[in-house]
Amino acid sequence: MTLRSSISALLGRFQPYLVPMGSLGVRGLGILAGFAVTVIIGRWYGPVANGQYALISQTAIFMATIAIGGLDLAVAREFPEARVQDRLLSRRTLAMVIGQSLALALGLAALLAVASAPLMHLLGRPDLPTGSLLILCLILLTRTLIRMVACILRSQSSFLFSQAIEMVFVPLITLLLIVVGLAQSVQDILFATFAGGCIAAAAGLAPILRQSSGAPEAYRIKMRRLYATAWPLWGVAIAQNFSDWYGLAAITAIGGLAETGMYRVASQFAVAFSIISLGLFGTYSTPISAAFHAGDRAVAAKVAGQATALAMTLVLPLAIASLLLAPWLLGLVGPEFAQSALVLRILVCGQIAFTIAGSASMVLAMSGHPRVNLWINLLTTAAIVIGAPLFIRIWGATGLASCIAALMTMKAVICVMAVRRLEGIDVLRGKMIPAPEH
Repeated sequence: MTLRSSISALLGRFQPYLVPMGSLGVRGLGILAGFAVTVIIGRWYGPVANGQYALISQTAIFMATIAIGGLDLAVAREFPEARVQDRLLSRRTLAMVIGQSLALALGLAALLAVASAPLMHLLGRPDLPTGSLLILCLILLTRTLIRMVACILRSQSSFLFSQAIEMVFVPLITLLLIVVGLAQSVQDILFATFAGGCIAAAAGLAPILRQSSGAPEAYRIKMRRLYATAWPLWGVAIAQNFSDWYGLAAITAIGGLAETGMYRVASQFAVAFSIISLGLFGTYSTPISAAFHAGDRAVAAKVAGQATALAMTLVLPLAIASLLLAPWLLGLVGPEFAQSALVLRILVCGQIAFTIAGSASMVLAMSGHPRVNLWINLLTTAAIVIGAPLFIRIWGATGLASCIAALMTMKAVICVMAVRRLEGIDVLRGKMIPAPEH
């Protein structure tokens, strides 16, 4: 075998991982930019400021999830069929999907304005920056548009650019505005986050329009079909994001904004692992959906196994390093944050479980079992709602981390078992499970 053929064979073996690795690099840049913003806020203004920024931004992200519903995941499942049929997607379909999400976001913003007094009291008023409600609503609108645009780009196989739109543009632009001196307070940094969202959404819309068509023969998907997939997934998306938001709201109500800021910094380190995992799984969602549309479960199983293997290969070394270096990592933000090392270690353990079984949840969604996914997430979310306040009152931020990590592990086990039973797929090995002999 010649050297050239050996290199070609080696590249062929790594071909399935090239796009996911590129996606990971893009998301890694976003994580670093977001971390830099956290470090600046923590060093300049302290834990209370971290708590303020986290509450406003996390509340906006949670509300954006409600506005999108399950349409983003329905788009990931249904839109790839246009490429299978070698047709451009209809711009009318795009307009209806994006327009509905923005309309719901505007409706939520109106509800926030009406219920502003109790909501802002829950989030820590009078300790929040002036104009927090307006900033929250603006970020809500941009986050809604960014999420939907990024998902449409992924359905068109623009994986790397979709990751950049969703993960990199906002924190990078925010960091740039801070560095040039245009954002010198928590309020300014929040407005910079909104500005970054506007630029990211505009950048993402341009290629979407180029890969769509207004012609009659363009591929159209009936909204009823999208809704059939979206409604159960809507519950899944809300349940997943509600846990993060509810944890912050609960710890603020019980422990105050300073403890919220300490917990948020620790959780941001841990969430970096889920961002890596979700980035990889998002890249694999389109080929898994296409495999199920083609009726080839063996290919779907193989792709899910590749996703699991690559996620574990990348996450485990970083997770072990985080467990060992937790005080030092948190000390980069400020010496007072190092006391949250145990919180970080507990959350990282939960993220390891999520990474091992994360592809199982994706397979459930892409294979037409969204209701199973919904019930799993509703049950774990209900457990967090009931258990988090109790754990926080007894053990503070450590209790909240323990509650979330335990439930993430339980959810991972249930999802793996559900995929084995419903589809006969072992996502950990990427193989079909042989039917039992009779």
